[in-house]
Amino acid sequence: MSISLPSLNALRAFECAGRNLSFSRAAEELNVTPAAIGHQIRVLEERLEVQLFIRLNREVRLTQAGEALLPGLQDVFSRLTHVVTDFRYRSDDRILAVSVPVSFALKWLIPRLDRFKTLHPDIHIRIDSNDKLVNFDHDNIDVGIRYGCGSYPGLDVSALSDIIRLFPVCSPSLANKTRPLNGPEDLSQFTILNQPITSANSMWPDWQLWLKTLGYSDVKFKDEIQFNASSTAIQAAIQG
Repeated sequence: MSISLPSLNALRAFECAGRNLSFSRAAEELNVTPAAIGHQIRVLEERLEVQLFIRLNREVRLTQAGEALLPGLQDVFSRLTHVVTDFRYRSDDRILAVSVPVSFALKWLIPRLDRFKTLHPDIHIRIDSNDKLVNFDHDNIDVGIRYGCGSYPGLDVSALSDIIRLFPVCSPSLANKTRPLNGPEDLSQFTILNQPITSANSMWPDWQLWLKTLGYSDVKFKDEIQFNASSTAIQAAIQG
């Protein structure tokens, strides 16, 4: 016995509105108008002969029926996304997508790309430069390179280096100025270039962590300039 299913557009509109608990946010995500979302959900409610949302003045809430339907549809659309993504990658499986921090890409990876291409001319490379952790189920990334301790459950992890080096750097012109720069305590006379720890990469070391490790946590800086990427901080140090 065949069963006539509701339209895919109506099901998608409900899933998106139910996940966001908002017709307007669902409209933005699906690139339609809130009125179109409302129409598709009314069509679905009529088709299923059940109310899915409680419509209030400034918000919507799922009914008991809506709460029962939503998880199954979320699973279905997630699986559809995976099927399409896997098919696209199988159709061109010679693309290697690598996610890597900007600084690592500039200072380590890019100088070695030419050698890799010489050894593997049939592999096309796509570099995605950012510091965010990769979701391999959704981000269309094959390999992620990150600074850290390597504790990533469920993933195959290979250490590129077992040696951790953490030390301050500056331009030679700055070091040769009249102000002394012989030890950590002398940093109080200089402007510090800093990349603060962020939620996107909690393993990132900063000046405070380095000074605390050396036993100089009471050093106060003359001034500080903050950067959101180590590549820009390094370039600023090169410029003095």
